[in-house]
Amino acid sequence: MKKKNLKHKEITVFFLIRLDIPLEYIKSENLKMLMKNPEIIDIYEITGGYDLLIKVKLHDIDRISEMLKLIKIIGGVKNVTTILSSMIIKENGKAYID
Repeated sequence: MKKKNLKHKEITVFFLIRLDIPLEYIKSENLKMLMKNPEIIDIYEITGGYDLLIKVKLHDIDRISEMLKLIKIIGGVKNVTTILSSMIIKENGKAYID
């Protein structure tokens, strides 16, 4: 497996969020605040042990703690698991390895 010679300046971060209230009880204006943030790429309602998955692209690793604070503002957040991508293999249909 050969990596293409690409320098990624963005950090891809996934936040897995467990809510302590149903998603429909989260204030819509709080969710809209998240949706307006340009660093937040995707927000999914998911099944399994978590309720939401948020994909974020950051240019500075120090922004992770700020994003966590922003996510917790929506209310009803029981816990958040933060996952940093170590390598992009394929994204938006584009392969990054040969």
